[in-house]
Formats: sequence, structure tokens, C-alpha cells
Amino acid sequence: MASKSAPSPLQQAVQFECQADCSNCCRIPEGYVFLKAEEAAFIAEYLQLQFEAFIRFFTRRIDDDLILVNGAEEACVFLEGQRCLIYPVRPQQCKTFPFWPQNMETPQHWEQTKALCPGIGQGRSFSPAEIASFLKDRAVE
Repeated sequence: MASKSAPSPLQQAVQFECQADCSNCCRIPEGYVFLKAEEAAFIAEYLQLQFEAFIRFFTRRIDDDLILVNGAEEACVFLEGQRCLIYPVRPQQCKTFPFWPQNMETPQHWEQTKALCPGIGQGRSFSPAEIASFLKDRAVE
């Protein structure tokens, strides 16, 4: 008897609400937070830093991509305890977790993401169209 595979998360609505006491997505080993220049400018302004100082101290480049540097224990540099210090101006990549392309590639990847993220199954329901819009033109390595 063949086992049934889980449906793709792209084919069904997904409930999700970020949980205040969770920072698992900020602690993904070997992960990168990619930034657009305008996101970096918003964060610098929010932190009341000159743009150039923000870039020098809080970012680095991988190929042509601008990324945040890692902080303690390879977590996001802006994670303090369980709290994001830049939450109101966090990058789009952060805003769209758990709906990242690599999390949605296969039912198995989605199950691993669900095990990591206690917000999946909580809160409002995101339609397949909304999830697809998060994935459009996104490539998170």
C-alpha cells in the first residue's frame, strides 16, 4: 500500500501567526538575511545611524547580495534574547517567513518548517494566492 504524501503548502490555505516568544527563524544555522538597499536605509534610520555606518557595521556582501552579519551563536545580529530589535522595520525576508521558497519546495521541507515554527497552524489563514505572492521573485538561499 503506497503512503499518501502531504499536500503541497502551495495548494492549500495555511494558518500562520508569528509567536511573540519564538525566535526560531532568527536562529537558522548557516542562514542569511538578504537586504535591499532601501531596507538597509529604513533600518539605519530606525536605529538612528548614518547609512554608511550601518552598512559598515551590520552588513556584508556575498557576491552581489547585501546581507546582515550574524550575531551571537550565528543568530541574527538584531536578536536580543527572544526579541527582534528592528521588528517594525525588519526586512521583507523576515516578514515572509515561513513562506520561503526552500520551505515550500516539497511536503517534507514544509513538515520540517512546521516543526521549527510554532506559529504555523495559529492565527489567520493565508490563501494559496497570498503565499504565491510572497514567493514571487523571491530566492532565499
